[in-house]
Amino acid sequence: MLRRVSLSGPHVTSQWRDLCRAAWTLRMELDCRPIATTFNQEAEQTGTKFRPDVLVFALEDWSDAQVDLLDFDQLIHRAEDQGDFELTLTSRDWAANAHAALELLTRYQRLLPLAASAPRLPQLGRVLEAHRALFDLRKPLVRADYDHAVDTWRLLLRLSPRASVQLQLAALFHDVERLESEADERREQHASDYLAFKAHHAARGASLAARRLYQLGFDDRVVECTVALIYAHEQPSRDAELLLLNDADALSFFSLNSWGYLRYYGAAQTERKVAYTLARMSPRALGLLPSTRQPPFVAALLSGRRGREKAEEVLRV
Repeated sequence: MLRRVSLSGPHVTSQWRDLCRAAWTLRMELDCRPIATTFNQEAEQTGTKFRPDVLVFALEDWSDAQVDLLDFDQLIHRAEDQGDFELTLTSRDWAANAHAALELLTRYQRLLPLAASAPRLPQLGRVLEAHRALFDLRKPLVRADYDHAVDTWRLLLRLSPRASVQLQLAALFHDVERLESEADERREQHASDYLAFKAHHAARGASLAARRLYQLGFDDRVVECTVALIYAHEQPSRDAELLLLNDADALSFFSLNSWGYLRYYGAAQTERKVAYTLARMSPRALGLLPSTRQPPFVAALLSGRRGREKAEEVLRV
């Protein structure tokens, strides 16, 4: 868990309050403060300020057009596995890199404490502990699924601060089927009928989630409502709760998963996935895409006509 995010660099005091206000929109309890008004590169290079529980990211590196955000993910995972840690963001030009800081905080929002005003699931600690116990985080694909599940839940709370218990549970457990079928190798790229494959994934996931939720002691009404949401979550819908779940799931793909997806599946399958995901999203969620960071190939699909045409094809199927 992230204890604190600190900002370092010249003129940082003119930017950090804006970052804190933006963090509030992410439903984070962000203890964000400037720690220096001058950038001491020599001290950082010599390690005189090094602490093993502090991770330092330069926003100039994050913003580099050639960077692969999966490299940042590895550093985050390493720090996370060692326990609570702090993150320091440095920049030589905060006016140019404030948006990059928000991209970064959005990508790793799952690690920040919930805002005090955020709704709490009944037995929140027990639910999160039981949910995490399902995932063997030593397996890279399973770790990606775990990060996505928690990120989807946090994005849901950003979209709907008063999300119901069943909607929050659906966000956390919506992809548990992958633990059964795709923990070691993905299969969706081989599906001859992609929509049928996703429908089976949702139906099987609903059944597995029901078993876990009953074990956690949730009553029939909550379990049945959660199962119904998971069962239907892979299709476009006008139902208010399903729309929120689809939006959170889709935004998490673009904000967090698209880099790994492109590396694993390649360009052709990624184009298919982007079209499918865009087709599930509401106009509100589409409006939030500029605050996320995608690999250049995915960004080009989102900004180009081809991506929109592909999404329209999915909707017509």
